Amino acid sequence: MRYEVLGPVRVITGDGLPAALPPRMRALLAALIAAAGRPASAARLIAELWPGEVPPTAASALQVHVSGLRKIVGAALTTSSGGYALDARSDADEFAALAATGALDEALALWRGPAYEGGGTGPIVAAAAARLEESLLATRGQWADREAGAGRPVLAGLSAWVAAEPTSEPLVERLMLALHRAGRTADALDLYDRTVLALSEYETEPGTRLAALAAAVRRRDPTLDQPVPGLPGSRSRFIGRRAELDRVIRLLGTNRLLTVAGTGGAGKTRLSVELAREVAAEYESVHIVELAGHTTGMLAERVAAAVGAREEPGVPVAGSVARRLSGRVLLVLDNCEHVRADAARLVYDLLPLAPGLRFVTTSREPLGLPGEVVFSLDGLATPEPGADAARSDAVRLFNDRVAAARGGVALRPAELPVAASCAAASTGCRSRSSWPPPGCAPCP
Repeated sequence: MRYEVLGPVRVITGDGLPAALPPRMRALLAALIAAAGRPASAARLIAELWPGEVPPTAASALQVHVSGLRKIVGAALTTSSGGYALDARSDADEFAALAATGALDEALALWRGPAYEGGGTGPIVAAAAARLEESLLATRGQWADREAGAGRPVLAGLSAWVAAEPTSEPLVERLMLALHRAGRTADALDLYDRTVLALSEYETEPGTRLAALAAAVRRRDPTLDQPVPGLPGSRSRFIGRRAELDRVIRLLGTNRLLTVAGTGGAGKTRLSVELAREVAAEYESVHIVELAGHTTGMLAERVAAAVGAREEPGVPVAGSVARRLSGRVLLVLDNCEHVRADAARLVYDLLPLAPGLRFVTTSREPLGLPGEVVFSLDGLATPEPGADAARSDAVRLFNDRVAAARGGVALRPAELPVAASCAAASTGCRSRSSWPPPGCAPCP
């Protein structure tokens, strides 16, 4: 028995064919699947099946639909004092599991149409469908970022998705960037204009990220250029870390395991990405695996999916990853602090299996492995009182981010002292004990 909600709601029986379901029985099935095994009371199900005016025969009609559905799904549909529950694993559960391990192509292939299509408009199903559509949007974005980073084509997929969701700003951003990188800047700006028009129908305007991207496309900002395969594109300039970058390049040249350690917001991720970008030509391939949202368990599977390693019968996952990363390869594991023990175990297993493999990891604390070289990264220093704020890397970085958020409009010279105090208060800056000075104007 297979339950499907990533498109038209249906149950596939043992003969491989979808069972015939009247509309309200289908709505009942959808509501029970959306309840994820939790009992749903008769009152909730009646409100689900008859979201408008409830007929006087609703209670008896619900019993008829429950009886009919039980003939199809059997003992999976149970009754208790709390109501009715369905013990069912649907394609939505499969989608979530695949996406969590980075198997994005397989996850996206499960979708056949809008979530819970034909499953009614009741509150249980509507909420579940909205959650699934949000997950779909996030997964499509991850897929586009991965494919574009690897230098693979994304225009066809993104164009189809944006045509179906013309006000989805995250997808519009990615399609605009792909068009610009393909030499179709005019098409990218035309897409932005169409998006502005589509949003205006809902009496809203583009967000700051989309507006800033449009401004960057218009001025042919070089940070929008095609990234090195395996690396994310730069959405902002790299400011104030040249000495640190040169240092980690030298360390990586003589060591196979380099950990960039520092507090949250210090710039570990950006430094590591720029490091990978600078040395990419020295390697056959470069891979960056983001671990910020990963919890303990199945870390090797997450890395395997990210680097394209295929499962091999009788071969441990680490062995499959090592075979995929044979040759001179750089692997960056970003944000290891939440899974430090699992990351350390994986690195320990892979180092002897892949002699040409080098690691860069970022974490708030070192992995604690033999041969690990740790580079401690502090925040950018803010200017001393009385110093020229315009020459401070921290202020330049702050001003650059302000300009990006304001569609390319940077701070005026008179505003830079205020920017210095804002930069000093930022997490990623190393504040002086005497900075900002007493009476400093508040940050705008």
